[in-house]
Amino acid sequence: MLKRTTPYVIQGHNGVLVGREVGREVQARIVHCLEQLPCYSVLPLDFSQVKAINFSFADEAVVKVVRRTVGGDLQGRYIILQNVGEGPQEDIIAALKARQTVCVLEHPDGSKEVLGELSPELRETYACAVRLGKITARELIDRKEKELGIAASSNRLARMRDMGLLVAVEAEAAPRRGRQNVFHPVG
Repeated sequence: MLKRTTPYVIQGHNGVLVGREVGREVQARIVHCLEQLPCYSVLPLDFSQVKAINFSFADEAVVKVVRRTVGGDLQGRYIILQNVGEGPQEDIIAALKARQTVCVLEHPDGSKEVLGELSPELRETYACAVRLGKITARELIDRKEKELGIAASSNRLARMRDMGLLVAVEAEAAPRRGRQNVFHPVG
């Protein structure tokens, strides 16, 4: 299971964070926090103090951190976003789409949304994993995708793991034989 840590509060000059240089400074602080965490940790990034950002800042401070987590630099450590206003959210989404990356946004009510380009099938799979708290390839078939075979279901979950949306932290005995990965949603 993933361990959630105390949020890192993003702060800037009067709530305005723009430019690559400022983004790189914030990125360095976020990465430092992530490096201190144990494996299988989630660091919420709290944007409640942020009024405005631009694409360059979003690319440096959010997208590049996400890419480092899924790329293996920060293996087993993840970020999610919290308290992101409408304006900053638009810039983050634009940067995520430009880099073909995704990130989880947690709303004040605790619900989660994937920001960035993601197919409807993968969005539904993520939502199912969040609802259940964890998911296996067999559960995906049984609950959502009856026509999906076990190999295709496993590949879908592995693809979502590679995107940083799911984490395989354990394996269990499969209903028929062998072992199966258990995936937990990031967030």
